[in-house]
Amino acid sequence: MRTKTPEELASLAAGSVSPIEAETVGELLARRGRSFALVSSGSAGAARLLHPQAERLGQFRWSPDDPGCRGPGLEARFGPPPPPALPNLGRIAHAGRVFVEHVLAELEPDVALLWLSEPDFSFHYAGLGSPVAREALRAADAELGRVMAWRDGQPDRERIVLVAFSDHGHATGTRRVSVVQALNAAGFRAGEDGESDIVVAGGGAVGLWLRDQAALPSVAEFLAAQPWVGVLLALAPDRLPAGLALPLSLTGSAHRRSPDLVCTFAGSDAPDPWGLSGTAAFDSADVPESGGMHGGLHRTELGTVTGHGRWPRAPWSEGSGAGATSATSCRPCYTFLGYPAPGWTASRSSPRSTRRKSEGHLRSASASRAATRLTACGTAGAAFTHARQDQRSAADPRVCPSPPTTPERSHDGKPRRWPVEPCRKKSGLLPVWIARAIQGARTGIGR
Repeated sequence: MRTKTPEELASLAAGSVSPIEAETVGELLARRGRSFALVSSGSAGAARLLHPQAERLGQFRWSPDDPGCRGPGLEARFGPPPPPALPNLGRIAHAGRVFVEHVLAELEPDVALLWLSEPDFSFHYAGLGSPVAREALRAADAELGRVMAWRDGQPDRERIVLVAFSDHGHATGTRRVSVVQALNAAGFRAGEDGESDIVVAGGGAVGLWLRDQAALPSVAEFLAAQPWVGVLLALAPDRLPAGLALPLSLTGSAHRRSPDLVCTFAGSDAPDPWGLSGTAAFDSADVPESGGMHGGLHRTELGTVTGHGRWPRAPWSEGSGAGATSATSCRPCYTFLGYPAPGWTASRSSPRSTRRKSEGHLRSASASRAATRLTACGTAGAAFTHARQDQRSAADPRVCPSPPTTPERSHDGKPRRWPVEPCRKKSGLLPVWIARAIQGARTGIGR
């Protein structure tokens, strides 16, 4: 099942109010009497996953592909959203206008999030170092500049903090592999439909659901023997021979909807056509070879960036707290809001070496107004932020007087270190705590 349409998400929810079982930021804020607004230039399904209960909570959600949430007044004012394009410049500019001119200037929610589909879209379909991707990066920077200009024009701008999050890096996909074809050639009955003995969901990492759990060892043994396979992760590794697969729970992805087996692809640090290190095989029919991919465990796929800064210092300047982090290290977002972070936001640092040259351009950002307003903007990733603090007493534990320590530091100020485990496959040392390494971490939802 794909998750790009509201209809597919409704089916996945199976009658529940949301397909996501963890409490989202919008729900947390609503429970505390605060509002949340989302503007996304991505698919309608992606927007609903970011804020699935907007209608029930009486909050704002906007996506160019979801007419039900755009509203006739917005289209009369801003015009219809541009059609998708490569690069997707028109859509992210349109989303940026709605975000700044309507959400920030008029709705004034406690928290607002802008999620941009670039440069991720161009990375996938044009390649990381292509002229198209560079144009997309410049456009994403321009939307960040639009938010910064809004912030700089506010009378309380000194209380506004910009925070940037990206949710993953990219490896260049140099070889397309069909896991379904490989399994069928080996005598298994695999397919992408629910009628197969092995249901396969492709991508930068491949999920496999087995009808007969007795076949799990033979399927895992077959995949482990393939030269294009990297690390195997299993929902129940105790059903496999020792050392054949790592627990899927190490990635935070052990969920009742999670696949029985996840197959990652063997990667390389060899340069891609643009001279950027980091290549891997992939299984996706719509992404061309030499396109960017993510979802696996190559260090370039796991590379993320987080930054925050206060006016007038430029965001992500020295001392602002910028650095490479794991995708689930969003505890600072909750700290800025003055709320305890939920358990799924396990704060783990990722190796600094995971960042790519392309990620030097900050691909997501957010501006927020502390206890009363919080605004965010993001590209190819989530971004939350915090800004203006109100006049509550400093004794109030919900008030955060300054940004938290940088993600590279633990609470005692000492550098964090990633535990590693030796792996018998090609990937060498595998970080034990891998932030959202597999598509659909925590919810079991694929792409």
